[in-house]
Amino acid sequence: MAAKDPIDISPKPLDRRTVWAIGFTCLAVVLTVASANTVVDLDLFHQMALFRELWTQGEMPLSDTFAYTPTLPIVVHHEWGTGAIHYFAIVISGLGGNGLMALKYAVTFAICMLAFAAARKHGGAFEIVALAVPVALLVGGYTGFTNVRAQMFTLLFLAAQYLMFARDANGKRDWCLAWCLMFVVWGNLHGGAVAGAGILGVYTVTQFFRDWLSGNGILESLFKGWHRIGLVALSPLLLCINPYGTTYLPYLVRALGMERKLIGEWQPIWTSSNMALLGMYVLAVVVAGVTMLVLIQKAASRNGDWKQKLRSLSEQLFPMLAIVLTAYLAAKHIRHVSIFAITWFCFAPGLISKTEIREDIENLLRSNSKRVFKICIAASMIALALSLNAQFWRLQVPRHSSPELRGATIYPVEAVSFLQQSKFKGNLMAPFASGAYVSWRMYPNVKVSIDSRYEAAYPEGSVEKSVAFYRAHSNWQQTLERYPTDIVLVPAHEKVHHAMLTSIESGEISWKVIYRDRSYTIFGRAHQPELFTMRGRRH
Repeated sequence: MAAKDPIDISPKPLDRRTVWAIGFTCLAVVLTVASANTVVDLDLFHQMALFRELWTQGEMPLSDTFAYTPTLPIVVHHEWGTGAIHYFAIVISGLGGNGLMALKYAVTFAICMLAFAAARKHGGAFEIVALAVPVALLVGGYTGFTNVRAQMFTLLFLAAQYLMFARDANGKRDWCLAWCLMFVVWGNLHGGAVAGAGILGVYTVTQFFRDWLSGNGILESLFKGWHRIGLVALSPLLLCINPYGTTYLPYLVRALGMERKLIGEWQPIWTSSNMALLGMYVLAVVVAGVTMLVLIQKAASRNGDWKQKLRSLSEQLFPMLAIVLTAYLAAKHIRHVSIFAITWFCFAPGLISKTEIREDIENLLRSNSKRVFKICIAASMIALALSLNAQFWRLQVPRHSSPELRGATIYPVEAVSFLQQSKFKGNLMAPFASGAYVSWRMYPNVKVSIDSRYEAAYPEGSVEKSVAFYRAHSNWQQTLERYPTDIVLVPAHEKVHHAMLTSIESGEISWKVIYRDRSYTIFGRAHQPELFTMRGRRH
């Protein structure tokens, strides 16, 4: 009697309907996270103001024209290309804020699609990649999906670069030319191109190490990776393809070495008040760390000498190092959390998929396929409802503070409108976060004391002096006389606001209130020549 075939009791793969439901849910969650921040980014204004000058003059201004205070001899604006994209999306398109939001979501979903493809190409099982989506989004989504910071393009190009590495691992070389073209664009949009070159360098070293462990000699391993070595060597030259030429490189060296103690996003992650961000960062680090330990232990338990054991681990060496290095950068500076999130998402699922937990996760989801489908539909509806409630399409330029806008930049919208109606011309002292907005709306009639270009335009210490004034530190009155300031724009919440009002009443300083609203006050000199043509003054 013939033996019966064994019955296959393993769960069937996820049906197409469930796969599409999971994919749609991921996109809906991306939209929800991205729509949590619809406030315009403050750097956008100085980027567009610069490109407007380039557009009207026909050449890149190499010296500063926006400030009346001391600036650097040559102003290297490494994000000028982002300003060009913003200008086309907002001004030339005629779409205004709608154009910017369309740009935001186009870049956001492009980042996510490239990262998803990279995660799959680097060995991530579909089910594990899908489960990693909410973790990555909660780690880096809010800080990454802005409106629209130049760093978004670094996230986009990083995801593309990780996808290129997957082609390289399969023996393809056609990505090299594409990388060169991408890197030139990258360097003109954001200084994060340096991070891309650094990660390429780490990848090149780890691949050489892998080839050497595979039995190739040193020279043979170098020859096998000549294309990667060539790209690393070529990257400094590619960075020089920009309107500033070789001046760009010393600027980057100086900028990378600067301490930015007064800028919140440049502080260590443990200083953040966002407990959700901290919690998810720790979770991501723990998941990656435990997975790496399991893989290392698995390699160590193999038979053979140390070289054979390392050879079995060499395929995972770059993903491990990439996660560790970007996790360190994120711990050191909050600004880099989104870079860690992209790197973690592209590689952690692939590492997890090489452990025994892959089968457990796949079996769990596949055996509950119908339940997974229902959960996805419910989660999608909730995510879309949250996105609609947040009015994801509406760009916000806050003019007054509110509990919903806690931590957001409040722009002097009404104060600047008053100055425009008054046809004011002169020098305006502004806070770090407001100067660029004033320049965008009022240059060339108005020059500002400082703006958020920071190290790109101003000598070291300039921002610190401005902050000291607005916080009413000792000798703040001297700042009023240090430069040819005509009027001072002061946020109502700053300490110098009360200090100036008190000093005016006591006669300690010869200034007066010219304009006042809920968020800002404009002070002018008491005995200066007439700078306004408007009859009525609001105060």
